[in-house]
Amino acid sequence: MNDVRPGDESEARIDCAPNFRSVQGLRIGSGLPIRAGRIYRSDAITAASDGDARRLAQCNIDLVIDLRSGTERTLAPTGTWTSQPPEVHAVDMLAHVEGIRDPWDSLRHQPDANGA
Repeated sequence: MNDVRPGDESEARIDCAPNFRSVQGLRIGSGLPIRAGRIYRSDAITAASDGDARRLAQCNIDLVIDLRSGTERTLAPTGTWTSQPPEVHAVDMLAHVEGIRDPWDSLRHQPDANGA
């Protein structure tokens, strides 16, 4: 796998989270684009290999916003890839519909009733 070079964090390849990438270029409220290496998105990072851990550490991630449900976080807790783990904030996007058999169907048919 490729190592991350300074200033080139968007090219990190993380085997345990193939969806890992920088969200560079998106425009924020001021109209300015997000710079490469500032914000990343990914799958859950639960079991980083030594190589993955090295590449993740090179990205200098200090805050994780985990959008998985409480059940998903319990079944596959966020892994640690550095001696200084990032601060993790859990934002359960489906907390208000947990226990509903098909929450997406419920949100499609009654978005206001389910808080969407």
